[in-house]
Amino acid sequence: MANCFSIFFTINLVISFFVAGAADRKGRSFGGFLALSIFIGWVIPLIVVLVMAPQQKLPPVENGSQAKCPDCAELISTEAKVCKHCGKRLADNTYEI
Repeated sequence: MANCFSIFFTINLVISFFVAGAADRKGRSFGGFLALSIFIGWVIPLIVVLVMAPQQKLPPVENGSQAKCPDCAELISTEAKVCKHCGKRLADNTYEI
């Protein structure tokens, strides 16, 4: 009985790492999806990873130190986490298209 549980747990853990890796390739948090997959199961996080769009970097403008906000199109620093004009939160200087 204990042997079956350890095999099941190991398979679940391996699949959770694959789901987290797929999320990481799409620009999302590896650790966040790994924790989510371990605690609630890997099926729902896998579906979320499969349907979500990859994140892309903000396109730099002029000298490369500024970019246009994807919501309000105002110039902001490429290191900004929040647009100072409209308040849009930019996760790791990325946005979804």
